[in-house]
Amino acid sequence: MQTTANIQQRSVLVWLFIAVFLDHTSINIIFPVLTIVCFDPLSALFGSDTPVATRGMWYGLIISVYHLINIIAAPIFGIASDYLGRRKLLIIAGIGALGMGGFAALGVLCSSIATLVLARIIGGFCATKAVTQAAIGDLPTGQRKVLNMAYLQAIIAFGALIGPLIGGYSAKHFYTPTLNFSVPFILATLFGLMSLAVVFWKLPETLGQKASPHWSGILLSVKTILAKPEVIKISLLLLLSQISWSMYYQYIPPILTNKLGFSALQLGIFLSLTAFWLVLAGSLGIKLIKKWFNLVQLIQLASVLTLVGLLMTLLALLYPNAWQHWLMWLAAIPVAIGDMMAYIVLTTLYSDNVAAEHQGLVMGLCLVVAQLVWFLTGLVGGMLVSIHIILPIIVAPLSVILLLGLLKFKPRFLMIKYD
Repeated sequence: MQTTANIQQRSVLVWLFIAVFLDHTSINIIFPVLTIVCFDPLSALFGSDTPVATRGMWYGLIISVYHLINIIAAPIFGIASDYLGRRKLLIIAGIGALGMGGFAALGVLCSSIATLVLARIIGGFCATKAVTQAAIGDLPTGQRKVLNMAYLQAIIAFGALIGPLIGGYSAKHFYTPTLNFSVPFILATLFGLMSLAVVFWKLPETLGQKASPHWSGILLSVKTILAKPEVIKISLLLLLSQISWSMYYQYIPPILTNKLGFSALQLGIFLSLTAFWLVLAGSLGIKLIKKWFNLVQLIQLASVLTLVGLLMTLLALLYPNAWQHWLMWLAAIPVAIGDMMAYIVLTTLYSDNVAAEHQGLVMGLCLVVAQLVWFLTGLVGGMLVSIHIILPIIVAPLSVILLLGLLKFKPRFLMIKYD
């Protein structure tokens, strides 16, 4: 029989997951359309004679500035949520998400790169992932924590599944010279508004005891977390796994558009199907295989899957043939599943290795590491694209190869606390 506490906890999870789904649908409506806005000859953002190299450099800047700002914002939001509560920070972030969608739509309507960059800056400052992961860490779930983290990532991935379909379809069917490709950004704003409404009216506070915000206490907490060798090890593993995934995910859209001639709708379907594999790994994959592997062994398995998918993608690009398109679609399966498994395990390890009062702080650190990687790969990938369109995919496997080498030849490195 379920206790009242269990019923209340389940209600919190349901509303949290709904808010996260709406928020990440909004984000992922925007992402694939940025490829179209930057590379489609019909887009008014650039002149029709603008070379691919120039478009690639601007694309790299537009996608990477979001992650640069999030490097700063994630720890601020995470730490602030430890003192002010998760709900208040999610409301602030929701208001910012509305600003991101509105300014992005305005930038595309007015063909203003500066306004589009401003929208990405606002979005980067108001990302919610650190706070929602901390909210999961608040719940007294014991052995179920890894499953709740998995479900959270699955919901985020489900938003990444629905968002590109909406973005790709609306970009294709509602394009006019006057509207340009602004309709997907308007829809993203509406989804952001719905997410804010759910948080404001339905989501209760998950943080139990709020600490008094004193700078000395905050700095001591940061020093305590950064001094833990387990946290440093987990951060290095996260960094290596995210380099490969971020290089792939950020630069497979322009490669598919320019190298294989994908339309906006085809690109949306590809990214949505990639997200479907993320959902599958988060909702069912971890639950099914958790009984046979411990958390550290799951990282090893995830790394192998990611490497296999990246090598399949590289093979399809370097040796084009009748099977090229099919191989690209198949390769996305192990890449996505490997990334999802690794991220779920590493966020759980972060949570397990710090005290309850530091959940927001450590999830902020988690996002700093991840967003630093996405920012740098966004910039570096833009430079690589300006040299050759497939160079990001050639570089992507290197970090996961290094990660596997570390796991194989430095086994003591993995002496990390886990349940």
